[in-house]
Amino acid sequence: MYYREVQRFNQWYFIVLHLLILGTGILILYSEYLAKPVTNPTDPEPFLFFVLLVLINIFLICIQLEAVLSEKGMSVRYFPFASEFHPWENIQQVEVVTLPFSGPGIRWSDDYGLIYNVRGIKGVFVICHNGEKYIIGSSNPKKLAMEIRKRLTRGM
Repeated sequence: MYYREVQRFNQWYFIVLHLLILGTGILILYSEYLAKPVTNPTDPEPFLFFVLLVLINIFLICIQLEAVLSEKGMSVRYFPFASEFHPWENIQQVEVVTLPFSGPGIRWSDDYGLIYNVRGIKGVFVICHNGEKYIIGSSNPKKLAMEIRKRLTRGM
């Protein structure tokens, strides 16, 4: 492995969102189970709702964008949604660009193809010999583009 970059949803506003989701669940559990006398039977729905909130939080925490440059090529993985591998001989050109859309997610653009992003407004635009195009959002797009260009000039 020559280079690896992993981005996660750990911006401050996502942390606040996680805390709000968990706080809401804890408040519901408290109001349904701890604030009532033990002799009253309670419905299981609030507990199941809390479990659902925890699972949603875990899912959001697990989402990540990973770009790996290896001896054979470049892999891009937007876990758990998408994964691609591109051999070096298929990559024609790379350049650092400002993303046409802001915000996280996988998007389609007629000009850029698929756009994988977790944070920021900069990325690496990759053009393949077969006409395929995509952008990898990056916290250090100049370094990522430089590492890709190194591999392309070596003819790997």
